[in-house]
Amino acid sequence: MSINVDLSGTDNLPNEAALLAAAGRLDRRAERMADTLDDAQAKWQTVNSFYRAPEASLVHTAMDKPRDDGEEILLAVRSSKQALEVFAEEIRTIRAKRADLKTKIATAQAQDKREAEIIDGIGEFGFLGEAVSKIGSVMDSADAFMDQFMLQREADQLADDLQKAEQECNRAHRALVRPTADVPPISKEALNEWAIQDVTQAYNRVQNSIGDPTVAMQQYLALLAGLRPDQMDQFLARNPEAALSPPALGSDPQKNKEAWEKLTPEQRAVISQKVPSLVGNLEGIPYSDRIAANNVALDLALAQKPLPDAQRDVLLEIKHAADPGRDGRTVRGLISFDPTHPPLAALAIGNMDTADNVTWNVPGMGTTAGSMDDWAKGSQNIYDAQVKLGGGEPAVVAWIGYHTPAMPPSTEVLGNAHALNGGERLASSLNGFNAASDGRDAYVSVAAHSYGTTTTAYGLTGIDFDVDSVAFYGSAGLDDTAVADMRIKDGPGGQPALFATQATQDDVASLGRSSGRTNPLGDGFGSHEFSSEGDAERELKQTLGHSVLGEDGDKWNPMHTYDKHGYLDVGTQSLDSIAKITTGNGDEVLQREEELADTSKAFEERRSEMPYYPHSFGRR
Repeated sequence: MSINVDLSGTDNLPNEAALLAAAGRLDRRAERMADTLDDAQAKWQTVNSFYRAPEASLVHTAMDKPRDDGEEILLAVRSSKQALEVFAEEIRTIRAKRADLKTKIATAQAQDKREAEIIDGIGEFGFLGEAVSKIGSVMDSADAFMDQFMLQREADQLADDLQKAEQECNRAHRALVRPTADVPPISKEALNEWAIQDVTQAYNRVQNSIGDPTVAMQQYLALLAGLRPDQMDQFLARNPEAALSPPALGSDPQKNKEAWEKLTPEQRAVISQKVPSLVGNLEGIPYSDRIAANNVALDLALAQKPLPDAQRDVLLEIKHAADPGRDGRTVRGLISFDPTHPPLAALAIGNMDTADNVTWNVPGMGTTAGSMDDWAKGSQNIYDAQVKLGGGEPAVVAWIGYHTPAMPPSTEVLGNAHALNGGERLASSLNGFNAASDGRDAYVSVAAHSYGTTTTAYGLTGIDFDVDSVAFYGSAGLDDTAVADMRIKDGPGGQPALFATQATQDDVASLGRSSGRTNPLGDGFGSHEFSSEGDAERELKQTLGHSVLGEDGDKWNPMHTYDKHGYLDVGTQSLDSIAKITTGNGDEVLQREEELADTSKAFEERRSEMPYYPHSFGRR
């Protein structure tokens, strides 16, 4: 059976370059017309200086309506331009997929031909060969039928995508319809209803990941921008959850950025005020826009009624941590915020739009947005340590962008569900920065604690660029993720710049690895080990437990971390090393064998000072 696939449904695709050129010409001409009418209206007002009559007021305002009509036409044309640009992007996507499909068809046809020749050849070897040839022919026909079925389904899907794209473009142009002699006028009510229905459908596509997420986002932004104030209010009245609904993952941050830049400043301001959770979580756009929108979203979330006390407490914790004016501290801003229950948030310390050194700090089990102030405190310590090292303008993201596993007695930490979900979200956040930085040569790193290392390992396999360095501290282990799977640039010795540490008095990290996860400090894994055992010569403290911040004065509890001796506490060797790793100075923290041996010997000498030792569970 020969493979023949009907591609006629996508023959004669429109020329996307011509569509974009036409959209540009429309916009330029409409803008000139509006400017001309505006100028004429301004000049017409000078008639006031020499025209005095009972009808003066009518004369003075005679040009107001043409000027207003010109502005309305300009807005309509810009909506048309955006619709044409979205349509052109869809055509480009369909054309690329069609080309890939043609390659698949050619490959399948060549394979089918080769198999047919082999089967025919077998038939020349007597009776047995003829029998085998017949069986092979039947099987080959079945394979060819399945190949054709699958390929034709792809071709039909492309034709369906084209039809939907044309329908969406036509729907977006309905607002430009004008009655003519042979066409009955369309009521304003009908046009108004169409506009609200269109943006509602676009909103549902974005939230429910229907179709291409990138195209859905472009359409949603374009349609929102085309709404009048009264239409925006009607849309939100029908979809009240839209104001505080972050978009689903999946849209291309570079395309998001381009779509956002096509909007006027006025359109961006309206969308940010009315649909703040869309803008506050839109990867690829300037972080200043996202922070402003998330501030609006946070206030809206706090104003909801009824609001459970537990939810209010978490939101107030986020607001408290994000307050840039408290204690004269570094500028802070929410670069992502999901107000649903339980909330998620990512707090930037420093200016993400200008920083040339950016670090994501990823938490482990039990860290929620309800403890944002503590996680921000540890991230602030990284930031301050980076500043002391000098060499650039840093920013650190206190990233609670996923739901971490609950603390024991829950066994969630032993599974990978939270890490898989968190890894996807982390990858989206990193890719968003890569697009928003607009070619800025920023040093990008990730620091991760405990189960956050499991999450980060997944995330680094899904990004579209290589991060500069990674620091794992107190790792709960990695789920079948090798160093080579993660997108990390090379560091010392030509190996990926992945650094890891576990304090000898951290007996919790190894419990997370009891499910069989890989220890990044294990022999042959490929990470660079750095110490958390303190450095007396530099007056750097030892890490005494698993926590990021040590706030327990009880040395007898192996599950707690002694006061001010957590991984990110000021004055610890671990914080000093993490700051160096995340600023490109990882070679300064490498531990040679003799140094590690000296550290081990020093620890043995200190055992008597730690009453809850010498228990040995979890010891590396």
